Amino acid sequence: MPDKYTIANWELEAVQVTTDAGDFDINTAHLDTIGIFEGLSSPAVTGTMTLKDYDGALEVQEIFAGDDIKISIKSKGESRTLTFIGKIYSVESMQSGAQTAPVTSFHFCSEWWFNALTRQVSKAWKNKTVAEMLEELIVECGGTFQGMYPTPTAKIERLVTPLWTPAHIIKWILKWASGDNGEAGYVLWDSLLYQEPICMSMGWVLDGNFGTSNKDLILNTPNLNYAGSFNTLWVESLYDEMRYLNQGVFQTDVWCFDYDRTKLYNSVGTADDVNSPHLGFQMPITLNSASDTFKSIRGSTWYPNTQKLVPEKEFKNAVDASRNNRLQMIFSDMVKMSALLPGDTARVSGELVKINYPSVNKKVGGNNQMLEGEYIIRDIQHILTFSSFVQAITFASDGINITQRKDLKKW
Repeated sequence: MPDKYTIANWELEAVQVTTDAGDFDINTAHLDTIGIFEGLSSPAVTGTMTLKDYDGALEVQEIFAGDDIKISIKSKGESRTLTFIGKIYSVESMQSGAQTAPVTSFHFCSEWWFNALTRQVSKAWKNKTVAEMLEELIVECGGTFQGMYPTPTAKIERLVTPLWTPAHIIKWILKWASGDNGEAGYVLWDSLLYQEPICMSMGWVLDGNFGTSNKDLILNTPNLNYAGSFNTLWVESLYDEMRYLNQGVFQTDVWCFDYDRTKLYNSVGTADDVNSPHLGFQMPITLNSASDTFKSIRGSTWYPNTQKLVPEKEFKNAVDASRNNRLQMIFSDMVKMSALLPGDTARVSGELVKINYPSVNKKVGGNNQMLEGEYIIRDIQHILTFSSFVQAITFASDGINITQRKDLKKW
């Protein structure tokens, strides 16, 4: 795992494509943008490189799907380089009569994720933990796994997946996964800095176990050289009670058929039942809405590959885990904000960061008590051009901080 250098003055150093004929350097002066995406919803790093193709890279060099792309970012102040190597999987090109060169876009992703999405495998596990299954899949696809935290110790008696893609197997496994203490909402994600996927429960992420940024983000700071300075903050979602309730954010009941006992099991639970720490103090929904009047009812299926009957408690625990996983994922990003910041490779999705948000009320002064506080870095779009490096970041929280309202649901 590379060291985490907190330097804001990084810039694009070089872009190289490896083809069957050898290596080809992309002229960075011809680049429009390179966008590299990482986020808690993405098991791998993905991206797009768009350039004005004066050199005929697509035609002359015959860059094709499956070729490797190598993007190097360097520090202006120190001799450090961060390199990402991915696999190109598709291309788009457009030219009009007014242009002297086509505009070509190459789409790429981490090599292991390319393999995970395109291969079909039949797996048969016996007495393996979820963490062991995830590691085997990722390594088989060519990746390196940082681990699963907290690590479930319960072994699955038998699991058979007939001709599924590794990506589908991973998604299915995480749907039912739960920690030994009931941790829910396991997510698998990667970052530009580490380039090794890691799996954590959202509760562990909310508790800062992946990491906490040592630099606060400050809105409208006069120090423009500070890596955490920004002057535009978009509150993407503060409250949307209709959408929350439609998704069953407070209560979701899951019906699942128990084939061993030939009866339906109704898993009933609310967000309060999910074992998780919280960043916010209040959910942005009213107490009247936090009731079974607005509950969501969903169906689910579970087919255990076991030699003996699955104990009823084990079956119910699996269904409860799938319900809690869904609830955790819904409420963990109820409040979302986005900002454009100077590029800093030390920022990674999954870590916590403090946002200093000044109040617009000049008479009261101070900070916005409702929105200031800690947020998860949910995703980052690294935007590179020939001469600049910025990051478009989405921050998420599971609630708001301080309000005088007495009719809001408290965690």
